[in-house]
Amino acid sequence: MASLPIELILDIIDALAPDEHDAPVALPAYHPITKTLLSFTTVCRATHSRARRHLYTRCLYIDSSRRLRLLLLALGVGSDEFTDGISQKQLDIRPLLTSLYLAPFPPSSIDDLPVAIWVYELMCILRSSLKRLVIDMDLRSIMPWQDHLYVRPKLRAAFEQLEDLEEFTSTRDELSLDHFLPNVESIGSPLWTKWQRLRKVSLYGAPCGIWMMHNNFRMPQSLTHMVLTCPSVSTNPGYQELLMARTSRKLRILIIDESTITEHRNALNSFNEHSIRAISDEPPIDLVGIDLPIGMTMRSEGVDEVTNAYQEWVRDEAISGNLWNLGGLFLGERREALVHELT
Repeated sequence: MASLPIELILDIIDALAPDEHDAPVALPAYHPITKTLLSFTTVCRATHSRARRHLYTRCLYIDSSRRLRLLLLALGVGSDEFTDGISQKQLDIRPLLTSLYLAPFPPSSIDDLPVAIWVYELMCILRSSLKRLVIDMDLRSIMPWQDHLYVRPKLRAAFEQLEDLEEFTSTRDELSLDHFLPNVESIGSPLWTKWQRLRKVSLYGAPCGIWMMHNNFRMPQSLTHMVLTCPSVSTNPGYQELLMARTSRKLRILIIDESTITEHRNALNSFNEHSIRAISDEPPIDLVGIDLPIGMTMRSEGVDEVTNAYQEWVRDEAISGNLWNLGGLFLGERREALVHELT
């Protein structure tokens, strides 16, 4: 019976995985590519090794606490070989763990300390390899004064380790992890500003004027793309602080909202007249707006339904990798329109 050479089979496995430049953040378990790669892990030792590498690189789609725990077990956390803080499995696999979708908490609340500890353990492993991260966690479901289990400090400590992160999306808030500890003042500086290699960031409901004017606020100099979904608009100084924090590189800000587009346009145009021309002939900020059309049926169901629609749309675009390339209406001087509808 004729059979294909193993080299050809391995090439087929490699061809299954998305190209690095076009790859989504993570493929879910139900995706045909994920299922095919899983099937190849059961064929023979050679296909197992090759398919396993692609699963770790392209399919870290953690959408439950169970999947998170299974991933930690697969990485050797809790096993006898896990000594000196690292296992042999991690030494072999860690360079592959570059991209992650993380949603281990239920939609209702993050009030689960064991899951927060697992997130911390995972970030300890990924801290030097993770480049792309999308999180879907309602961090505002437990406010600092309600956090009796100290879940928020554990999560903040987890994400603080990601010093090499390059792309980050928080679909449900602005990575709100300020917290209170006994005899310690609130710790509330924007966590993502500590990631000095960050190039692209997407946040929901970010209070622009407040955290942009924070005394300790420093925009990562590497930042080129910022996506703000339903941001809280303040006054012009928010944009002024944003520009003063970084003028050495072009920054593209995408506003995804239907209610604050005009406010952002007015703020930026006023700022352009007084500040940008004195610094450069070309404005260092491209402010782009997308007005997602929300149907009347969804509006009649309430604010929560509209909010969820925005968050889920941004989440899906971020996971697919398309979020950073979305077009829209330039809110500065240029006129270019490309509307992406909410589906």
